[in-house]
Amino acid sequence: LSMGAAGDARSAGAAIRCRGVVSRWGREEPQIADYELLSCRPGWIVARPAFDSLLWRQAAQSGADVRLGHRCLRVIPNVTACHITIATPEGILDAVARAVVDATGRSGGWGGHGRVFHDSQLAYVWTCKRPGSTMLDCVWVESSDDGWYYASPLPNGSAQFVWITDTRPPR
Repeated sequence: LSMGAAGDARSAGAAIRCRGVVSRWGREEPQIADYELLSCRPGWIVARPAFDSLLWRQAAQSGADVRLGHRCLRVIPNVTACHITIATPEGILDAVARAVVDATGRSGGWGGHGRVFHDSQLAYVWTCKRPGSTMLDCVWVESSDDGWYYASPLPNGSAQFVWITDTRPPR
């Protein structure tokens, strides 16, 4: 995040600073990746709907043509521009753009080619009021024989604990 965007996201309740990641992957002692000690600046934990809305507003204010509810079907790059085909609620639109950002996430992919999932994992999620501990200004990750544990503060003042396990029996 740029410093301006970070400040806007924090004041809108869409982001909080994250000092780093504390992880244990089968080790006795946790490994700490402190972003500031690594000269990376702090990371950010974001509330996606509020953060996305903020980014859309900032992009539009900066002159970008932001299109929500549309799907990019094809991009043909050229030296000076991109020729794009977009599916809109009103029909198909052909346009020319200097740059194209497709921010549709996992459901995206130009031409309608989405992701194929073969996951067989189960997640248990518990969200609660954030404990008073300063230990939760980092994301915590730990592995066990039965799965992975994650703990993270959230921008709304709560904390989320997640356990992910494989639904298939061990081999």
